[in-house]
Amino acid sequence: MARLLKEVQETGSLRAAARRLGMDPGNGLRMIRSAEAVLGTALVRGKTGGRRGGHTMLTARGTRIAIKPVDQDPPSSTRWRCFLVGSLLPRAPVVVAVPDAGVQVLVASAPGPGRSQGRRHIPGDELELEIPASAVTLGELGERTARTSARNHWTARVIRVGREGRWGIRRIDLRVGAATLVAAITGSAIRDLGLEKGSAVLAQVKATALRLRRPRVHGISGRTADRERRRPAR
Repeated sequence: MARLLKEVQETGSLRAAARRLGMDPGNGLRMIRSAEAVLGTALVRGKTGGRRGGHTMLTARGTRIAIKPVDQDPPSSTRWRCFLVGSLLPRAPVVVAVPDAGVQVLVASAPGPGRSQGRRHIPGDELELEIPASAVTLGELGERTARTSARNHWTARVIRVGREGRWGIRRIDLRVGAATLVAAITGSAIRDLGLEKGSAVLAQVKATALRLRRPRVHGISGRTADRERRRPAR
């Protein structure tokens, strides 16, 4: 919560603050509203939506929370190297293959930077897939479950359960194939599912929460890397 409010203070936008932390903006708003209900006071004020993204300010109580020391082991987003499967079609989801995880992933939106730079993506293009920790939902394997809107379902194994942080949220590190996936869930959910190191779980991720971008190569953007590859040797 302190990290989220600190980002709101710096960006003036709840949406931008959530994106900086790899969090779905809707989940960020729900987190703040839940905290306000518990505390009995407002933490943010202002317009949180609109065509220009609105403007959000902290209240006095929100400012006091924003300056609190931040947990050094917070949940974060997962970034996987992936490759485009098939062509990009208008109004159609994107499918990418993740070799390390051994899965194909359905993503609701096309790669952002590549389109704005005028470069057309083709099958086999390397991309980077970002999965916000808050977008990962865990469930038990082998049980009949209700239908869900999540389009991605992967078998995973717990490799680490982090400390319980403020508001009862804990970081869970999972293994999907040979890749690591980070989830952020409440301590009560961990207890209900009986999660511990070695537990097998079903990881579900909504396609709308995922983001695709061009990969960074040795600290430089994919666009710069393209220029370097085209530059003739001297």
